[in-house]
Amino acid sequence: MAMADDDSQAREFVFDPKVFISKPYRQCPKCRRQASFGVLMIQPHDYRRRCRECWHSETFPLPQLRKKVLYLDQFAISNMMKALNPNAKPQKGEADDLWRELFRTVDRLCKLQLLVCPDSEFHWKESLVSPFLGPLKRMYELLSGGVTLHRRHAIELSQIYKHVQRWATGRESQAWEFDLRAVANGEVDGWWDRLMITTNWGSITDQWADEFRRSRDTVHEGMVEVFQRWRQERRDFWDWFREEARSYRAVLEVYTRYYQRLQDVSSGTVPPSLVGILPPPAVATVTTIHNALTKAGIAQAELWPRTVEYLTSDAVERLPFNRISAMLTAAIARKAAAGQRRPPTRGIVNDIGLISAYLPYLDSMFIDKECHGYLMEQPLRDELTYDCRVFSLNTTDELLSYLRDIEAAASSEHLATVKEVYGDDWATPYESLYAEPEA
Repeated sequence: MAMADDDSQAREFVFDPKVFISKPYRQCPKCRRQASFGVLMIQPHDYRRRCRECWHSETFPLPQLRKKVLYLDQFAISNMMKALNPNAKPQKGEADDLWRELFRTVDRLCKLQLLVCPDSEFHWKESLVSPFLGPLKRMYELLSGGVTLHRRHAIELSQIYKHVQRWATGRESQAWEFDLRAVANGEVDGWWDRLMITTNWGSITDQWADEFRRSRDTVHEGMVEVFQRWRQERRDFWDWFREEARSYRAVLEVYTRYYQRLQDVSSGTVPPSLVGILPPPAVATVTTIHNALTKAGIAQAELWPRTVEYLTSDAVERLPFNRISAMLTAAIARKAAAGQRRPPTRGIVNDIGLISAYLPYLDSMFIDKECHGYLMEQPLRDELTYDCRVFSLNTTDELLSYLRDIEAAASSEHLATVKEVYGDDWATPYESLYAEPEA
């Protein structure tokens, strides 16, 4: 292959396609050469071998997987990165040992095709405001294997669409089924290839980071203000829950304000601005409700009356993401009224957002101690009965035991297939992740 250098003079280098054929090798069924028939590529449901000598190729099917799904919040991702990264602030003693052990266990299970730790918009946003954006991205992408959960608002819209149809047709009591495979991009249960292709976001991340900081600070200031009000109140848990759950009707006000502003811009009453004309999430919410009502057979003339009826009814208390969010918020309000002086942490709103969106779909979550504590309290413990194990720093022994049980339950046939496809040393944890500088 010829290339032109900066002086426009041709130079050549030799590219050997054999580099894409890797171990484990075995005898080629065609040319009979020993240790020449290696692995060319691994796909979600099969893999391909090719001979390094005669180029004979064959594709072999792989068994169907059903991986366990563990969500690791940004706190865990960050601490595992710091434990392995020599350029990050070192940790000391037991803390470092814990995060290394967690990484070893999780990475091994992922390589054994038994576990996947999907990434999300919350990882992306929290990494943006960190000085270790690149290393954090490497960590959560390594463990996700290309599986990314849908954005929070997209999951909320999917629940709204289903819930509104049920409400409009008298089937609201129908049991919910939460399938993570329906709210994730990528092959959750696919076999991983050895190669991972990723992208570099470039300097535009600085703009996103600034916007995220401003938004986070504004939301936190609002939470602190409300927290001080809660400290003066003496109310029942369910009063706070209903107040918070029914505040979802605010989407009507946001929707109306947005279209009023568009009208003002169109008439020249107010100057146009990009921020002012971009539709807020409430627009998609109302549109989704209209679509769901139409699907349920509601006439066009009745769409707005039924939309208002739905959003102002107690049905929104049973909307899964809204119910989880409202119960967590009510738990915080109860703490405030009981005398807690310290307001929630700056990341509490993000934590509530990710838990309310993802909790019903996962097998397990590792979250911060604050939210874990709320979920373990009554009535949340009995009311939020989803098939998801929740762990925090207070239950790390339980988490590690849970993860080890996953490997212990793997069949000998599965483990043999992993060795056949990837080799004997494939499952060794990638503790040298940060040994080489990033490209």
